[in-house]
Amino acid sequence: MTTLHRPTGLAAAFSPSVFRGEDVCAAAGLPVHGAGPHPHFDDAIWDFTGVIGLPRYLARYARILSFTEILNPQWRYLAKEFIFARLAPDHPAVRELAHAFRIPVQIATVHGRLTMLTGWLNWLTEQGVDNLAEVTQQHCAAYLELRKKVRDKHGVVVRDSSPGYRMHMVAVIQELGYYKELFSADGYLSAFRPWGRRTAYSVAGMVRRAGNTTPPLSSDVFQPLVAAALYVVEVLAPHVMELQQQLLEMVPNRPGRNNRKRPVWRVEVAQAIDRHIQEADPFDVALDHVIAERLADGWDPDDPLLRVNLISLAHESGRHAFHYTWLPTLRGHLEKAVSEVGLSKRWGRTAALVERADGRGSVPWTLPMNTTEARLQVSQARTACLIALAALTGMRKSELAELSDGCRLPPERLGEGRVRYRLKGKVIKGRKLGGEHDQWVTIKQAYDTAGVAASLADPVKSDGHLFKSLSFFTPYEWFLTWVNGPEGRRLGLAPIPEVPVSLRMLGEPSRWKWRTGPVVCWPPRSISSTFRWLPPRAMRTAPVGPSRC
Repeated sequence: MTTLHRPTGLAAAFSPSVFRGEDVCAAAGLPVHGAGPHPHFDDAIWDFTGVIGLPRYLARYARILSFTEILNPQWRYLAKEFIFARLAPDHPAVRELAHAFRIPVQIATVHGRLTMLTGWLNWLTEQGVDNLAEVTQQHCAAYLELRKKVRDKHGVVVRDSSPGYRMHMVAVIQELGYYKELFSADGYLSAFRPWGRRTAYSVAGMVRRAGNTTPPLSSDVFQPLVAAALYVVEVLAPHVMELQQQLLEMVPNRPGRNNRKRPVWRVEVAQAIDRHIQEADPFDVALDHVIAERLADGWDPDDPLLRVNLISLAHESGRHAFHYTWLPTLRGHLEKAVSEVGLSKRWGRTAALVERADGRGSVPWTLPMNTTEARLQVSQARTACLIALAALTGMRKSELAELSDGCRLPPERLGEGRVRYRLKGKVIKGRKLGGEHDQWVTIKQAYDTAGVAASLADPVKSDGHLFKSLSFFTPYEWFLTWVNGPEGRRLGLAPIPEVPVSLRMLGEPSRWKWRTGPVVCWPPRSISSTFRWLPPRAMRTAPVGPSRC
């Protein structure tokens, strides 16, 4: 076996790395779009946004590795060598190492490793340590003790850190010792191994548990949440789709930003104002917080334009925003128009009636909304689709992100009252880069929800998928506020307890392990008519062949 000798002393700081000049993606076997960035080892930032097959749920920031945050320049090279070795274990310089890992890791994994490593190395720098040979077990124990608590930006302890977080942190500290012969500038002493022979699992205090450790939502949260989501999907969604189409038609021919033939803003906005006068159409109303901001900026409370939604007016003219520098030029024309046609929330003025969720009569499906509230209504309907799909299918976040607008396969008629509904997508977790295509046998409500989500998907930003992104925390907070607020009460929705909810927790009651053999085909049933009904588990097709009824 070839032994890689690490230089010591000052020479180490200037010793060239064995990876110098290497194309990271080529060494790791990561395919890249022709026009995409090709990170090289010597780059301070490795940009993997051009890699083909990365999961859609992976945020853009997680596809970029920045080594510039490491304070010690010498350790930036060490971090690059460590991350390179984890990505490309088959590299000739890596496979000779006795303790190196033999399986390549994903971009998301090394991003997390780099974050942990940056924290460890910068803490050592703050302690006056500038050489890893000086690191002792006391340093490791002190850093672990520090990271047992989660602190806010002011250093105040918020809560205890999770055992999983501590395990990954300890693992990174220990893994540096596996590659010390590879590092060109620094490394632990040969005889030093953080925490001796103890594993990161035991050091972090992990407790082995049987089955999935993610707790499912309690029924008092799950039932009203899924009932509210399905009420939106089955009752309100047809009206929301119509609203979305009207929002899109508001700016039917938006010219390009650099189109020289495009009329100047004076002409376009003036034409939009004239259309309101000709059609006797009241101008849209601004949100309350916008009015408050204008008053704080010195607007006169009696200004006739104080409550005008100027952004909506800009959208009508095909522009993304209204610049207040335009206002002196447009003020006279706009004030005259407002005095003639007045102000009123633009959308939902004649909303159709729908049955309340609790069965106590009918109400308009929405109260009048301005443009901002209308767009939020569409966004809440998309969130409802995400909640319903996660709850009814048990799909993971990565699987939901891969569902395309053509994910619904034609229903199979298997006899009287027996229909099989299937969704096609990709399985990402535990699969090679790009995932593997698969199918799910599910219930009709999940199948229909996927169709609604496809109709509500943003035609540009969603890139042919049901959901633009799988960020869940903020959209869920908005949805919860809507259900528990005046609109939810008006529609007869049951309040939802305000407890933390994640997609993983939401799908846990319906999650089903891979299995072989036949599965049950569930007959159609209206969930919205029985709001306290708990849906059955959605079955997944067997990996060895199609399921049978």
